[in-house]
Amino acid sequence: MKREDSIKNNPIRVLAVAPYEGMSSLIEKEAKKFPELSVDTVIGNLDEGVRLVQANFHADYDLVLSRGGTAELLCEQVDVPVIEIPISFFDILRAIQLSANSGTKRAVVGFNSITRNVQMLNDLLNLNLNIYTLIDSSDIDSIVKELKKKEYQAVICDVVSSGAVQDAGLNAILITSGTDSIDEALSATIGLANDMSHLSLENHFLRSVLREHSGNTVVFNANNDLYFSTLPDDHLEIINVLKEMIEEVHEGTAKHSWKSIKGILYSIKSAVISISGETYTAYYFTTSKTNTAVKDISISYYTCNEAETLFNASFYHLTGNMDELKKALNSYNQTNTPVVISGEYGTGRTAVASYMYTHSPNRKKSLVEIDCALIGERSKEFLFNSQKSPLYFSGNTIHFKNMDHCSSTFIKELLNVISHMNLCTSNHVIFSGDSNLGSFSSQLRYIKDKFQCYHVQLQPLRESIDQIPAISSLYLNYLNSIMPNEVLRIEKSAMSLLQSYSWPGNYVQFQRILSQAEASAQDHIIHEAVIRQLLSQEREEAAEDHHSSSEPALAYNRTLHEIEKEIIERVLKNNSGNQSLAAKQLGIGRTTLWRILKDE
Repeated sequence: MKREDSIKNNPIRVLAVAPYEGMSSLIEKEAKKFPELSVDTVIGNLDEGVRLVQANFHADYDLVLSRGGTAELLCEQVDVPVIEIPISFFDILRAIQLSANSGTKRAVVGFNSITRNVQMLNDLLNLNLNIYTLIDSSDIDSIVKELKKKEYQAVICDVVSSGAVQDAGLNAILITSGTDSIDEALSATIGLANDMSHLSLENHFLRSVLREHSGNTVVFNANNDLYFSTLPDDHLEIINVLKEMIEEVHEGTAKHSWKSIKGILYSIKSAVISISGETYTAYYFTTSKTNTAVKDISISYYTCNEAETLFNASFYHLTGNMDELKKALNSYNQTNTPVVISGEYGTGRTAVASYMYTHSPNRKKSLVEIDCALIGERSKEFLFNSQKSPLYFSGNTIHFKNMDHCSSTFIKELLNVISHMNLCTSNHVIFSGDSNLGSFSSQLRYIKDKFQCYHVQLQPLRESIDQIPAISSLYLNYLNSIMPNEVLRIEKSAMSLLQSYSWPGNYVQFQRILSQAEASAQDHIIHEAVIRQLLSQEREEAAEDHHSSSEPALAYNRTLHEIEKEIIERVLKNNSGNQSLAAKQLGIGRTTLWRILKDE
Protein backbone atom coordinates (compact mmCIF):
# COMPACT_ATOMS: atom_id res chain seq x y z
CA MET A 1 0.00 0.00 0.00
CA LYS A 2 1.32 3.45 -0.90
CA ARG A 3 2.06 5.89 1.91
CA GLU A 4 -0.56 8.37 0.61
CA ASP A 5 -3.23 5.63 0.51
CA SER A 6 -2.44 4.45 4.05
CA ILE A 7 -2.87 8.01 5.42
CA LYS A 8 -6.14 8.38 3.53
CA ASN A 9 -7.50 5.14 4.98
CA ASN A 10 -6.06 5.81 8.44
CA PRO A 11 -6.37 9.52 9.35
CA ILE A 12 -3.51 11.06 11.32
CA ARG A 13 -4.57 11.07 14.98
CA VAL A 14 -3.61 14.33 16.67
CA LEU A 15 -4.02 15.35 20.33
CA ALA A 16 -4.10 19.15 20.62
CA VAL A 17 -3.28 20.60 24.05
CA ALA A 18 -4.82 24.07 24.21
CA PRO A 19 -3.98 26.46 27.07
CA TYR A 20 -7.51 27.93 27.00
CA GLU A 21 -10.99 26.92 25.79
CA GLY A 22 -11.15 29.36 22.87
CA MET A 23 -8.06 27.84 21.23
CA SER A 24 -9.60 24.39 21.65
CA SER A 25 -12.72 25.54 19.74
CA LEU A 26 -10.62 27.24 17.09
CA ILE A 27 -8.44 24.15 16.55
CA GLU A 28 -11.55 21.97 16.12
CA LYS A 29 -12.99 24.47 13.65
CA GLU A 30 -9.80 24.79 11.57
CA ALA A 31 -9.10 21.03 11.63
CA LYS A 32 -12.17 20.53 9.42
CA LYS A 33 -10.11 22.06 6.57
CA PHE A 34 -7.68 19.11 6.78
CA PRO A 35 -9.45 15.81 6.00
CA GLU A 36 -6.18 13.92 6.59
CA LEU A 37 -6.39 14.72 10.30
CA SER A 38 -8.47 13.38 13.17
CA VAL A 39 -7.99 15.93 15.96
CA ASP A 40 -9.01 15.66 19.61
CA THR A 41 -8.43 18.52 22.03
CA VAL A 42 -7.78 18.84 25.77
CA ILE A 43 -7.34 22.03 27.78
CA GLY A 44 -4.28 22.35 30.02
CA ASN A 45 -1.11 24.32 30.54
CA LEU A 46 2.51 23.40 31.41
CA ASP A 47 2.55 20.45 33.89
CA GLU A 48 -1.23 19.99 33.57
CA GLY A 49 -0.86 19.83 29.78
CA VAL A 50 1.86 17.18 30.11
CA ARG A 51 -0.30 15.18 32.53
CA LEU A 52 -3.24 15.24 30.11
CA VAL A 53 -1.08 13.98 27.25
CA GLN A 54 0.30 11.18 29.43
CA ALA A 55 -3.22 10.30 30.57
CA ASN A 56 -4.35 10.05 26.94
CA PHE A 57 -1.30 8.14 25.71
CA HIS A 58 -3.34 4.95 25.37
CA ALA A 59 -5.46 6.53 22.60
CA ASP A 60 -2.84 5.90 19.86
CA TYR A 61 -2.17 9.52 18.92
CA ASP A 62 0.42 10.01 16.22
CA LEU A 63 1.39 13.56 17.15
CA VAL A 64 0.75 16.21 19.78
CA LEU A 65 -0.04 19.85 19.02
CA SER A 66 0.61 22.55 21.61
CA ARG A 67 1.84 26.10 22.24
CA GLY A 68 4.63 27.98 24.06
CA GLY A 69 6.03 26.63 27.31
CA THR A 70 3.71 23.62 27.27
CA ALA A 71 5.08 22.52 23.88
CA GLU A 72 8.65 22.80 25.21
CA LEU A 73 7.81 20.66 28.25
CA LEU A 74 6.06 18.06 26.10
CA CYS A 75 9.12 17.73 23.87
CA GLU A 76 11.15 16.82 26.96
CA GLN A 77 8.69 14.51 28.70
CA VAL A 78 6.71 12.53 26.10
CA ASP A 79 7.81 10.24 23.29
CA VAL A 80 5.15 11.38 20.80
CA PRO A 81 6.37 14.01 18.27
CA VAL A 82 5.27 17.54 19.24
CA ILE A 83 4.33 20.33 16.82
CA GLU A 84 4.39 23.86 18.27
CA ILE A 85 1.61 26.34 17.43
CA PRO A 86 3.38 29.61 16.60
CA ILE A 87 2.39 32.98 18.09
CA SER A 88 2.17 35.45 15.21
CA PHE A 89 2.77 39.18 15.19
CA PHE A 90 -0.96 39.69 14.57
CA ASP A 91 -1.80 37.62 17.68
CA ILE A 92 0.41 39.92 19.75
CA LEU A 93 -0.91 43.12 18.14
CA ARG A 94 -4.49 42.05 18.88
CA ALA A 95 -3.70 41.72 22.60
CA ILE A 96 -1.86 45.07 22.60
CA GLN A 97 -4.92 46.74 21.03
CA LEU A 98 -7.24 45.25 23.68
CA SER A 99 -4.98 46.54 26.45
CA ALA A 100 -5.48 50.16 25.35
CA ASN A 101 -8.61 50.62 27.50
CA SER A 102 -6.92 49.29 30.65
CA GLY A 103 -4.39 52.12 31.13
CA THR A 104 -1.23 53.53 29.62
CA LYS A 105 1.32 51.80 31.85
CA ARG A 106 1.56 48.34 30.34
CA ALA A 107 3.94 45.37 30.59
CA VAL A 108 4.38 42.05 28.79
CA VAL A 109 5.12 38.81 30.68
CA GLY A 110 5.79 35.49 28.98
CA PHE A 111 8.25 32.84 27.89
CA ASN A 112 10.79 33.56 25.17
CA SER A 113 8.47 32.18 22.45
CA ILE A 114 6.26 35.22 23.11
CA THR A 115 8.60 37.96 24.28
CA ARG A 116 11.07 37.68 21.40
CA ASN A 117 8.35 38.74 18.92
CA VAL A 118 6.99 41.38 21.30
CA GLN A 119 10.50 42.90 21.56
CA MET A 120 10.70 43.22 17.77
CA LEU A 121 7.30 44.97 17.63
CA ASN A 122 8.18 47.15 20.59
CA ASP A 123 11.36 48.37 18.90
CA LEU A 124 9.76 48.76 15.47
CA LEU A 125 6.58 50.57 16.56
CA ASN A 126 7.95 52.37 19.64
CA LEU A 127 5.17 50.92 21.83
CA ASN A 128 6.84 51.75 25.16
CA LEU A 129 6.10 48.29 26.60
CA ASN A 130 8.21 46.85 29.43
CA ILE A 131 8.97 43.20 28.70
CA TYR A 132 9.63 40.45 31.28
CA THR A 133 10.82 37.06 29.98
CA LEU A 134 10.12 33.95 32.08
CA ILE A 135 12.85 31.35 32.38
CA ASP A 136 10.67 29.07 34.49
CA SER A 137 7.07 29.22 35.73
CA SER A 138 8.43 29.79 39.26
CA ASP A 139 9.54 33.28 38.11
CA ILE A 140 5.93 34.46 37.76
CA ASP A 141 5.20 35.39 41.39
CA SER A 142 8.28 37.59 41.84
CA ILE A 143 7.68 39.39 38.52
CA VAL A 144 3.99 40.01 39.34
CA LYS A 145 4.94 41.44 42.76
CA GLU A 146 7.32 43.84 40.99
CA LEU A 147 4.60 44.89 38.51
CA LYS A 148 2.17 45.45 41.39
CA LYS A 149 4.72 47.54 43.25
CA LYS A 150 5.42 49.66 40.16
CA GLU A 151 1.63 50.20 39.72
CA TYR A 152 1.25 48.78 36.23
CA GLN A 153 -2.33 49.06 34.92
CA ALA A 154 -2.35 46.22 32.37
CA VAL A 155 -0.25 43.11 31.79
CA ILE A 156 -0.19 41.40 28.38
CA CYS A 157 0.58 37.75 29.07
CA ASP A 158 0.01 34.07 28.33
CA VAL A 159 -2.24 31.68 30.24
CA VAL A 160 0.58 30.66 32.62
CA SER A 161 0.89 34.20 33.98
CA SER A 162 -2.72 35.39 33.76
CA GLY A 163 -3.90 33.75 37.00
CA ALA A 164 -1.15 35.32 39.12
CA VAL A 165 -1.69 38.68 37.41
CA GLN A 166 -5.44 38.61 38.15
CA ASP A 167 -4.88 37.48 41.75
CA ALA A 168 -2.63 40.50 42.22
CA GLY A 169 -5.51 42.77 41.18
CA LEU A 170 -3.94 43.74 37.82
CA ASN A 171 -5.72 43.65 34.46
CA ALA A 172 -4.55 40.57 32.54
CA ILE A 173 -4.77 40.72 28.73
CA LEU A 174 -4.36 37.23 27.29
CA ILE A 175 -2.44 36.67 24.04
CA THR A 176 -4.68 34.38 21.99
CA SER A 177 -3.78 32.49 18.82
CA GLY A 178 -5.62 33.27 15.57
CA THR A 179 -6.63 31.10 12.63
CA ASP A 180 -3.42 31.65 10.64
CA SER A 181 -1.27 30.34 13.48
CA ILE A 182 -3.49 27.27 13.92
CA ASP A 183 -3.52 26.50 10.17
CA GLU A 184 0.27 26.74 10.00
CA ALA A 185 0.66 24.21 12.80
CA LEU A 186 -1.90 21.80 11.32
CA SER A 187 -0.09 21.90 7.95
CA ALA A 188 3.21 21.12 9.68
CA THR A 189 1.52 18.20 11.45
CA ILE A 190 0.57 16.60 8.13
CA GLY A 191 4.11 17.01 6.80
CA LEU A 192 5.67 15.26 9.78
CA ALA A 193 3.04 12.51 9.85
CA ASN A 194 3.75 11.59 6.22
CA ASP A 195 7.27 10.60 7.30
CA MET A 196 6.18 8.35 10.16
CA SER A 197 2.92 6.78 8.96
CA HIS A 198 4.33 3.26 8.69
CA LEU A 199 5.44 3.14 12.34
CA SER A 200 2.12 4.63 13.42
CA LEU A 201 0.13 1.95 11.61
CA GLU A 202 2.21 -0.81 13.15
CA ASN A 203 1.74 0.67 16.62
CA HIS A 204 -2.01 0.96 16.05
CA PHE A 205 -2.17 -2.70 14.97
CA LEU A 206 -0.41 -4.02 18.10
CA ARG A 207 -2.60 -1.96 20.45
CA SER A 208 -5.75 -3.11 18.64
CA VAL A 209 -4.72 -6.74 19.17
CA LEU A 210 -4.33 -6.12 22.91
CA ARG A 211 -7.77 -4.50 23.11
CA GLU A 212 -9.35 -7.76 21.99
CA HIS A 213 -8.45 -9.11 25.44
CA SER A 214 -11.63 -9.56 27.55
CA GLY A 215 -10.41 -7.27 30.36
CA ASN A 216 -8.45 -4.01 30.43
CA THR A 217 -4.74 -3.41 30.76
CA VAL A 218 -2.94 -0.39 32.22
CA VAL A 219 0.85 -0.06 32.48
CA PHE A 220 2.99 2.57 34.26
CA ASN A 221 6.71 3.10 33.66
CA ALA A 222 9.49 3.45 36.24
CA ASN A 223 8.63 7.16 36.72
CA ASN A 224 5.03 6.19 37.54
CA ASP A 225 3.81 7.84 34.32
CA LEU A 226 1.12 6.15 32.23
CA TYR A 227 2.86 4.05 29.59
CA PHE A 228 0.01 2.07 28.06
CA SER A 229 -3.75 1.66 28.51
CA THR A 230 -6.64 -0.07 26.75
CA LEU A 231 -9.23 2.08 28.59
CA PRO A 232 -11.50 4.60 26.85
CA ASP A 233 -10.56 8.27 27.27
CA ASP A 234 -13.08 9.01 30.06
CA HIS A 235 -11.64 6.68 32.76
CA LEU A 236 -9.18 9.03 34.48
CA GLU A 237 -10.55 8.17 37.94
CA ILE A 238 -9.43 4.53 37.83
CA ILE A 239 -6.07 5.50 36.30
CA ASN A 240 -5.43 7.85 39.23
CA VAL A 241 -6.41 5.13 41.71
CA LEU A 242 -4.04 2.64 40.04
CA LYS A 243 -1.22 5.17 40.17
CA GLU A 244 -1.70 5.55 43.92
CA MET A 245 -1.45 1.73 44.32
CA ILE A 246 1.98 1.40 42.66
CA GLU A 247 3.95 1.40 45.91
CA GLU A 248 1.70 -1.30 47.37
CA VAL A 249 2.14 -3.41 44.21
CA HIS A 250 5.94 -3.27 44.52
CA GLU A 251 5.66 -4.18 48.19
CA GLY A 252 3.58 -7.20 47.16
CA THR A 253 0.48 -6.17 49.15
CA ALA A 254 -1.84 -5.44 46.21
CA LYS A 255 -1.69 -8.45 43.91
CA HIS A 256 -5.48 -8.68 43.78
CA SER A 257 -7.76 -5.92 45.04
CA TRP A 258 -11.23 -4.45 44.61
CA LYS A 259 -12.14 -0.79 44.10
CA SER A 260 -15.58 0.85 43.79
CA ILE A 261 -15.61 4.14 41.83
CA LYS A 262 -18.81 5.97 40.82
CA GLY A 263 -20.92 2.84 40.91
CA ILE A 264 -18.38 0.66 39.04
CA LEU A 265 -16.69 -2.24 40.87
CA TYR A 266 -13.15 -3.03 39.65
CA SER A 267 -11.49 -6.42 40.18
CA ILE A 268 -7.77 -5.64 39.79
CA LYS A 269 -4.76 -7.95 39.44
CA SER A 270 -1.26 -6.51 39.27
CA ALA A 271 2.29 -7.45 38.33
CA VAL A 272 5.79 -5.93 38.21
CA ILE A 273 7.49 -6.46 34.83
CA SER A 274 11.19 -5.87 34.04
CA ILE A 275 12.31 -5.47 30.41
CA SER A 276 15.83 -4.40 29.31
CA GLY A 277 16.59 -2.97 32.73
CA GLU A 278 13.34 -0.95 32.88
CA THR A 279 10.67 -1.71 35.49
CA TYR A 280 6.95 -1.43 34.66
CA THR A 281 3.84 -1.80 36.83
CA ALA A 282 1.03 -3.61 35.02
CA TYR A 283 -2.66 -3.91 35.98
CA TYR A 284 -5.25 -6.27 34.51
CA PHE A 285 -8.87 -5.84 35.57
CA THR A 286 -12.56 -6.39 34.81
CA THR A 287 -15.56 -4.28 35.83
CA SER A 288 -19.15 -4.70 37.03
CA LYS A 289 -21.89 -2.25 38.13
CA THR A 290 -22.89 -1.61 41.74
CA ASN A 291 -25.81 0.27 43.24
CA THR A 292 -25.45 4.07 43.62
CA ALA A 293 -27.24 6.49 45.94
CA VAL A 294 -29.50 9.19 44.57
CA LYS A 295 -28.15 12.69 45.28
CA ASP A 296 -30.23 15.59 46.62
CA ILE A 297 -30.02 18.40 44.03
CA SER A 298 -30.32 21.07 46.75
CA ILE A 299 -27.07 19.93 48.40
CA SER A 300 -23.74 19.98 46.53
CA TYR A 301 -20.26 18.97 47.69
CA TYR A 302 -17.03 20.50 46.33
CA THR A 303 -13.36 19.86 46.91
CA CYS A 304 -10.97 22.81 47.13
CA ASN A 305 -9.84 22.31 43.52
CA GLU A 306 -13.42 22.15 42.27
CA ALA A 307 -14.44 25.29 44.18
CA GLU A 308 -11.34 27.13 42.97
CA THR A 309 -12.16 26.18 39.38
CA LEU A 310 -15.70 27.52 39.78
CA PHE A 311 -14.42 30.78 41.28
CA ASN A 312 -11.79 31.29 38.59
CA ALA A 313 -14.47 30.85 35.91
CA SER A 314 -16.79 33.38 37.54
CA PHE A 315 -17.42 36.76 35.96
CA TYR A 316 -16.64 38.35 39.30
CA HIS A 317 -13.10 36.94 39.25
CA LEU A 318 -12.50 37.61 35.55
CA THR A 319 -13.47 41.28 35.69
CA GLY A 320 -13.86 42.44 39.31
CA ASN A 321 -11.18 44.31 41.21
CA MET A 322 -11.20 42.25 44.40
CA ASP A 323 -8.17 43.78 46.14
CA GLU A 324 -10.07 45.55 48.93
CA LEU A 325 -12.65 42.79 49.25
CA LYS A 326 -9.94 40.11 49.44
CA LYS A 327 -8.27 41.91 52.33
CA ALA A 328 -11.51 41.78 54.31
CA LEU A 329 -12.26 38.16 53.35
CA ASN A 330 -8.76 36.97 54.23
CA SER A 331 -9.04 38.76 57.57
CA TYR A 332 -12.41 37.12 58.29
CA ASN A 333 -10.93 33.73 57.41
CA GLN A 334 -8.51 33.95 60.35
CA THR A 335 -11.36 32.83 62.61
CA ASN A 336 -14.28 30.44 62.33
CA THR A 337 -16.76 33.32 62.70
CA PRO A 338 -19.89 32.95 60.50
CA VAL A 339 -20.24 35.30 57.54
CA VAL A 340 -23.26 36.87 55.83
CA ILE A 341 -22.81 37.78 52.14
CA SER A 342 -25.59 40.07 50.94
CA GLY A 343 -26.17 41.54 47.51
CA GLU A 344 -28.64 41.64 44.67
CA TYR A 345 -29.01 38.79 42.20
CA GLY A 346 -25.98 38.58 39.93
CA THR A 347 -23.47 40.39 42.16
CA GLY A 348 -21.31 37.31 42.76
CA ARG A 349 -22.45 36.02 46.16
CA THR A 350 -21.61 32.37 45.37
CA ALA A 351 -18.23 33.32 43.87
CA VAL A 352 -17.27 35.23 47.03
CA ALA A 353 -18.32 32.28 49.21
CA SER A 354 -16.15 29.96 47.06
CA TYR A 355 -13.19 32.32 47.46
CA MET A 356 -13.61 32.35 51.25
CA TYR A 357 -13.66 28.55 51.35
CA THR A 358 -10.59 28.04 49.12
CA HIS A 359 -8.57 30.50 51.23
CA SER A 360 -9.72 29.24 54.64
CA PRO A 361 -8.18 26.75 57.11
CA ASN A 362 -11.14 24.42 56.25
CA ARG A 363 -10.12 24.05 52.59
CA LYS A 364 -8.78 20.51 53.15
CA LYS A 365 -12.35 19.44 53.99
CA SER A 366 -15.46 19.92 51.82
CA LEU A 367 -17.48 22.95 50.76
CA VAL A 368 -21.14 22.02 51.28
CA GLU A 369 -23.46 24.28 49.28
CA ILE A 370 -27.11 24.18 50.38
CA ASP A 371 -29.39 25.97 47.91
CA CYS A 372 -32.35 27.18 49.96
CA ALA A 373 -34.27 27.96 46.75
CA LEU A 374 -34.41 24.21 46.00
CA ILE A 375 -35.23 22.92 49.48
CA GLY A 376 -38.46 20.90 49.53
CA GLU A 377 -40.11 18.92 52.31
CA ARG A 378 -38.08 15.79 51.54
CA SER A 379 -34.83 17.80 51.41
CA LYS A 380 -35.69 19.57 54.68
CA GLU A 381 -36.41 16.25 56.41
CA PHE A 382 -33.02 14.89 55.28
CA LEU A 383 -31.18 18.09 56.21
CA PHE A 384 -32.62 18.42 59.71
CA ASN A 385 -33.09 14.80 60.79
CA SER A 386 -30.86 12.39 58.86
CA GLN A 387 -27.59 11.23 60.40
CA LYS A 388 -26.10 11.51 56.89
CA SER A 389 -26.97 15.21 56.71
CA PRO A 390 -23.92 17.50 56.27
CA LEU A 391 -25.11 19.35 59.39
CA TYR A 392 -24.01 16.34 61.47
CA PHE A 393 -20.36 16.49 60.34
CA SER A 394 -17.62 18.89 61.40
CA GLY A 395 -14.72 20.80 59.88
CA ASN A 396 -16.52 21.70 56.65
CA THR A 397 -17.54 25.03 55.16
CA ILE A 398 -21.36 25.15 54.87
CA HIS A 399 -22.85 27.77 52.56
CA PHE A 400 -26.60 28.41 52.87
CA LYS A 401 -27.27 30.33 49.65
CA ASN A 402 -30.34 32.03 48.12
CA MET A 403 -31.84 32.60 51.56
CA ASP A 404 -34.03 35.37 50.07
CA HIS A 405 -36.05 32.53 48.48
CA CYS A 406 -36.89 30.96 51.88
CA SER A 407 -40.15 31.23 53.73
CA SER A 408 -40.10 32.84 57.15
CA THR A 409 -41.02 29.47 58.67
CA PHE A 410 -38.09 27.65 57.07
CA ILE A 411 -35.59 30.34 58.10
CA LYS A 412 -36.77 30.12 61.72
CA GLU A 413 -36.49 26.31 61.67
CA LEU A 414 -33.03 26.49 60.08
CA LEU A 415 -31.70 29.04 62.56
CA ASN A 416 -33.09 26.98 65.44
CA VAL A 417 -31.28 23.85 64.18
CA ILE A 418 -28.03 25.77 63.61
CA SER A 419 -28.22 27.16 67.14
CA HIS A 420 -29.02 23.88 68.91
CA MET A 421 -26.37 21.92 67.00
CA ASN A 422 -23.68 24.58 67.58
CA LEU A 423 -23.08 24.41 63.83
CA CYS A 424 -21.15 27.70 63.78
CA THR A 425 -18.60 26.17 66.15
CA SER A 426 -18.14 22.80 64.43
CA ASN A 427 -18.16 24.20 60.87
CA HIS A 428 -17.49 27.47 59.07
CA VAL A 429 -20.97 28.79 58.17
CA ILE A 430 -21.75 31.25 55.37
CA PHE A 431 -25.21 32.73 54.76
CA SER A 432 -25.99 34.56 51.51
CA GLY A 433 -28.94 36.20 49.79
CA ASP A 434 -30.49 39.49 48.72
CA SER A 435 -31.00 41.44 51.94
CA ASN A 436 -33.78 43.48 50.32
CA LEU A 437 -36.06 40.55 49.43
CA GLY A 438 -38.24 38.00 51.17
CA SER A 439 -38.08 36.96 54.78
CA PHE A 440 -34.28 37.19 54.66
CA SER A 441 -34.59 40.99 54.68
CA SER A 442 -36.40 40.98 58.03
CA GLN A 443 -34.23 38.22 59.54
CA LEU A 444 -30.82 39.58 58.49
CA ARG A 445 -30.17 41.71 61.56
CA TYR A 446 -31.29 38.85 63.83
CA ILE A 447 -28.92 36.41 62.06
CA LYS A 448 -25.99 38.81 62.38
CA ASP A 449 -26.67 39.47 66.06
CA LYS A 450 -27.56 35.86 66.98
CA PHE A 451 -24.40 34.33 65.49
CA GLN A 452 -22.18 37.45 65.66
CA CYS A 453 -21.54 37.29 61.90
CA TYR A 454 -19.17 39.29 59.77
CA HIS A 455 -21.11 41.05 56.99
CA VAL A 456 -19.91 41.31 53.38
CA GLN A 457 -22.13 43.56 51.25
CA LEU A 458 -21.69 43.40 47.46
CA GLN A 459 -22.50 46.48 45.39
CA PRO A 460 -24.76 46.32 42.29
CA LEU A 461 -23.23 47.03 38.88
CA ARG A 462 -25.22 50.26 38.47
CA GLU A 463 -23.13 51.75 41.28
CA SER A 464 -19.90 51.01 39.36
CA ILE A 465 -20.82 52.37 35.92
CA ASP A 466 -17.39 54.00 35.52
CA GLN A 467 -15.79 50.53 35.63
CA ILE A 468 -17.77 49.19 32.66
CA PRO A 469 -15.16 50.12 29.95
CA ALA A 470 -12.40 48.31 31.85
CA ILE A 471 -14.41 45.20 32.76
CA SER A 472 -15.74 45.06 29.18
CA SER A 473 -12.21 44.88 27.79
CA LEU A 474 -11.20 42.26 30.34
CA TYR A 475 -14.25 40.11 29.61
CA LEU A 476 -13.79 40.44 25.84
CA ASN A 477 -10.23 39.26 26.31
CA TYR A 478 -11.59 36.26 28.18
CA LEU A 479 -14.16 35.58 25.44
CA ASN A 480 -11.36 35.69 22.86
CA SER A 481 -9.70 32.91 24.84
CA ILE A 482 -12.75 30.61 24.80
CA MET A 483 -14.44 31.54 21.51
CA PRO A 484 -13.12 31.48 17.93
CA ASN A 485 -14.17 35.12 17.33
CA GLU A 486 -11.49 37.81 17.65
CA VAL A 487 -13.09 41.04 18.94
CA LEU A 488 -10.78 44.05 19.32
CA ARG A 489 -13.03 46.73 20.82
CA ILE A 490 -16.50 48.10 21.54
CA GLU A 491 -17.67 51.12 19.56
CA LYS A 492 -17.67 54.30 21.70
CA SER A 493 -21.41 54.93 21.22
CA ALA A 494 -22.11 51.29 22.12
CA MET A 495 -20.08 51.70 25.32
CA SER A 496 -22.21 54.75 26.22
CA LEU A 497 -25.34 52.59 25.91
CA LEU A 498 -23.84 49.98 28.23
CA GLN A 499 -23.04 52.66 30.80
CA SER A 500 -26.50 54.21 30.66
CA TYR A 501 -28.37 50.92 31.29
CA SER A 502 -29.48 50.12 34.87
CA TRP A 503 -28.44 46.40 34.83
CA PRO A 504 -31.08 44.90 37.12
CA GLY A 505 -29.41 41.49 36.67
CA ASN A 506 -25.97 42.94 37.51
CA TYR A 507 -22.86 41.00 36.43
CA VAL A 508 -24.80 37.90 35.35
CA GLN A 509 -26.90 39.95 32.94
CA PHE A 510 -23.89 41.98 31.80
CA GLN A 511 -21.99 38.77 31.06
CA ARG A 512 -24.84 37.40 28.97
CA ILE A 513 -25.31 40.61 26.97
CA LEU A 514 -21.59 41.00 26.26
CA SER A 515 -21.35 37.33 25.19
CA GLN A 516 -24.26 37.80 22.77
CA ALA A 517 -22.72 41.00 21.45
CA GLU A 518 -19.37 39.29 20.94
CA ALA A 519 -21.03 36.55 18.89
CA SER A 520 -22.66 39.23 16.67
CA ALA A 521 -19.55 41.38 16.22
CA GLN A 522 -18.56 42.41 12.69
CA ASP A 523 -15.06 43.35 11.52
CA HIS A 524 -13.76 42.57 15.04
CA ILE A 525 -15.88 45.41 16.52
CA ILE A 526 -19.05 45.42 18.65
CA HIS A 527 -21.21 48.13 17.10
CA GLU A 528 -23.84 50.40 18.64
CA ALA A 529 -26.71 48.78 16.69
CA VAL A 530 -26.00 45.38 18.28
CA ILE A 531 -25.96 46.75 21.83
CA ARG A 532 -29.05 48.89 21.21
CA GLN A 533 -31.01 45.87 19.93
CA LEU A 534 -29.94 43.63 22.84
CA LEU A 535 -30.78 46.20 25.52
CA SER A 536 -34.10 47.00 23.85
CA GLN A 537 -34.98 43.32 23.98
CA GLU A 538 -34.03 43.23 27.69
CA ARG A 539 -36.37 46.14 28.42
CA GLU A 540 -39.24 44.54 26.46
CA GLU A 541 -38.84 41.21 28.27
CA ALA A 542 -38.71 42.97 31.64
CA ALA A 543 -41.90 44.87 30.81
CA GLU A 544 -43.64 41.65 29.71
CA ASP A 545 -42.55 39.88 32.90
CA HIS A 546 -43.87 42.75 34.98
CA HIS A 547 -47.16 42.80 33.07
CA SER A 548 -47.69 39.03 33.20
CA SER A 549 -46.69 38.54 36.83
CA SER A 550 -49.92 39.50 38.55
CA GLU A 551 -49.43 39.43 42.31
CA PRO A 552 -51.76 37.18 44.35
CA ALA A 553 -54.52 38.89 46.28
CA LEU A 554 -53.85 39.76 49.89
CA ALA A 555 -55.19 37.25 52.43
CA TYR A 556 -57.23 39.12 55.05
CA ASN A 557 -57.55 36.32 57.62
CA ARG A 558 -54.38 37.56 59.35
CA THR A 559 -53.34 40.29 61.76
CA LEU A 560 -52.97 43.88 60.57
CA HIS A 561 -49.23 43.70 61.19
CA GLU A 562 -48.83 40.64 58.88
CA ILE A 563 -50.81 42.37 56.11
CA GLU A 564 -48.78 45.58 56.48
CA LYS A 565 -45.57 43.60 56.32
CA GLU A 566 -46.55 41.78 53.10
CA ILE A 567 -47.53 45.08 51.44
CA ILE A 568 -44.17 46.62 52.35
CA GLU A 569 -42.29 43.56 50.99
CA ARG A 570 -44.17 43.83 47.66
CA VAL A 571 -43.45 47.56 47.34
CA LEU A 572 -39.79 46.95 48.21
CA LYS A 573 -39.55 44.32 45.48
CA ASN A 574 -41.09 46.69 42.91
CA ASN A 575 -38.48 49.30 43.89
CA SER A 576 -35.55 46.86 43.50
CA GLY A 577 -35.11 46.75 47.29
CA ASN A 578 -34.57 50.50 47.70
CA GLN A 579 -36.04 51.26 51.15
CA SER A 580 -36.04 55.05 50.65
CA LEU A 581 -38.11 54.82 47.45
CA ALA A 582 -40.47 52.26 49.02
CA ALA A 583 -41.05 54.42 52.12
CA LYS A 584 -41.69 57.47 49.92
CA GLN A 585 -44.24 55.52 47.82
CA LEU A 586 -46.03 54.27 50.97
CA GLY A 587 -46.01 57.70 52.60
CA ILE A 588 -44.18 56.55 55.73
CA GLY A 589 -40.74 57.18 57.17
CA ARG A 590 -37.87 54.80 56.44
CA THR A 591 -37.53 54.10 60.18
CA THR A 592 -41.19 53.08 60.36
CA LEU A 593 -40.74 50.81 57.32
CA TRP A 594 -37.71 49.14 58.86
CA ARG A 595 -39.49 48.70 62.22
CA ILE A 596 -42.51 46.98 60.64
CA LEU A 597 -40.23 44.57 58.73
CA LYS A 598 -38.18 43.80 61.84
CA ASP A 599 -40.98 43.30 64.35
CA GLU A 600 -42.37 39.78 64.63
